[in-house]
Amino acid sequence: MKNQDYSTYNATDFAKDKHFIGWQLNPSGAENKFWQELMRTYPELIPEIERAIEILRSVRLNANDLSYTERKEETGKLHIRILRMRRRRTLARTFYLAAAACIILAVFMWQKTSDIKTPDKEILINSQVCLVTDKHVTQLPQNAIVHCHTNGLLSITLRSGKQITSLKGGHEMNRLVVPKGKCSILILEDGTRVWVNPDTEMKFPTLFAKNKREMHLSGEAYLEVAKDKKRPFTVIAPDFNIEVLGTKFNVSAYKDDSKHEVALLEGSVKVIVNGKQAVKLVPKQMAIIGRGGVSTQMIDDDLYDCWQKGILRMSSEPLQDILRVLQRYYNVEIKTFAGVDNLKCNGKLLLSDSIDEVLQSIEATVPVKTERKGDKINIYLTKK
Repeated sequence: MKNQDYSTYNATDFAKDKHFIGWQLNPSGAENKFWQELMRTYPELIPEIERAIEILRSVRLNANDLSYTERKEETGKLHIRILRMRRRRTLARTFYLAAAACIILAVFMWQKTSDIKTPDKEILINSQVCLVTDKHVTQLPQNAIVHCHTNGLLSITLRSGKQITSLKGGHEMNRLVVPKGKCSILILEDGTRVWVNPDTEMKFPTLFAKNKREMHLSGEAYLEVAKDKKRPFTVIAPDFNIEVLGTKFNVSAYKDDSKHEVALLEGSVKVIVNGKQAVKLVPKQMAIIGRGGVSTQMIDDDLYDCWQKGILRMSSEPLQDILRVLQRYYNVEIKTFAGVDNLKCNGKLLLSDSIDEVLQSIEATVPVKTERKGDKINIYLTKK
């Protein structure tokens, strides 16, 4: 283990590493010391290690809670998942040169599309993530990170840290348009981080004003707002505003949803509906904005910050709400039949899995049968 180079590992690599699995099953003092030292040396690995732990937990790999037979069964499930990952990795190696060619093509496409003048309307090019600066369009790969710098430049990097390009930020509001089936990350010039969910548009300035920080959102995002008492931070959604100083919260404001939600994890926010009704939230509280006004309820904050790690947690959630998320995340069309929508779901779904694997997990949780043809999925109620 000491000779193993973990510096380039991702969550999948950790989840199939026998030493990592052993640490999770039976942690000892020496193992705890090794992994803690690794995280201190490579802090950028902490999110990957946390994600790997969630993967292992998702197959109930816990030596204290399971019998020998159950542990053997769950370990077998994990090995099956690992074999699938290995097959994917083998294919990735096989097509390495093709991937390199795609990178070259992506750079070429950026050079071409950056000169395109676009009308002021919804911008989606071949269902790709798009960054619009003064009506110039830049197409981005999945999970690209857009970073605003104090010198007025925007850099585009991959999650590996490799920079693709940099460009001058817009004088007007920049737009980050994330279509269904895609995600992106935005780092604003004050250090605020935004994890942008599928089917979402963000409007943000290259540089904030001296006395305030404002951005617009339509869709869903998780924000970790940098503290700056001299410049309050405001998120402007279609029917409400959120005012914060420094906090962590999730906001869901899709245009086609009958209700919008703001869930507070840390700090304090004030939700202002239609410029009139105002509600101040405390940690682990959620505001629900609907036609009848705004209401609040207490929540499990883990339900709302897990998705940035690729995990969808369910706690007695109606199946129709879960399916609405999956439609946006996987860019599929799901049709439900009698008795399906109000079934309650509990557990976790790994969004790194394929849509077929996710549907299989749902079938194992609630009494439904799924049928898929391409990007169209039908879900039927089955007899108990």
